[in-house]
Amino acid sequence: MSIYHPTDPALFLEWDSNFFGHRIARVVSHNMSENDATTIDAWALKNRIDCVYYLADGNDLHSTKAAEDHHYHQVDLRVTYRIDVKRLTIIEPKTTHIRKAKESDLPLLRAMTRYNHQISRFFADDHFEREKCMELYEVWIDRDFHANNYLLWVWEENDQPVAYTSVHLKPTDHTAEIGLVGVYTDYRGRGLGQNLQRWVLADLKKLGMDFVEVATQGRNISAQNLYQKCEYRLKSINPWYHKWF
Repeated sequence: MSIYHPTDPALFLEWDSNFFGHRIARVVSHNMSENDATTIDAWALKNRIDCVYYLADGNDLHSTKAAEDHHYHQVDLRVTYRIDVKRLTIIEPKTTHIRKAKESDLPLLRAMTRYNHQISRFFADDHFEREKCMELYEVWIDRDFHANNYLLWVWEENDQPVAYTSVHLKPTDHTAEIGLVGVYTDYRGRGLGQNLQRWVLADLKKLGMDFVEVATQGRNISAQNLYQKCEYRLKSINPWYHKWF
């Protein structure tokens, strides 16, 4: 849950704050001026904020300069890809290894997510406890399994999941967002991720989705290679900043 008043320059993030044990907010705008940065500082101090997230517009150099001049530290690059599935001919992989996740998969999926997502901006920021960062992805995969308008597929070997892809459906926009994507260490380099991704895209097209988007980290070269092989096209590159008070 987020708490926001229209005149506030930032959004108080209740869930993040409770989870990490710090009062956390996110800058509303993606284009920060010098005046904005000063206003946000005053708001943060008034509201006893410990950390402010800021996703800057990567095309606005004034915005990134204002952030850095006011001691925001870049922790990540958000690289977003997009694919138009309605115009794409997707060859669905011929395999019996892919299926929707089931409740009994969750213990193994949680264990995999603890270690598969350590390139994230949270791991790049030493203010966050490593254990809480790993736990974040356990909570995430649980949410993607249980929540409405979320789907979770797995690649199965010997009756156990060894790879996964989750998706958030936005039916009114005919758009889907890829969430967590991962492959167990021993099964990497075998094309599982690519086959699973193509299966998911074909399934999403059947469900009436027109576009699919996915965001990954600038440091995550293997993920970027995967999405490019699956014919995603680069949409944007935007820097993530954190500022601690």
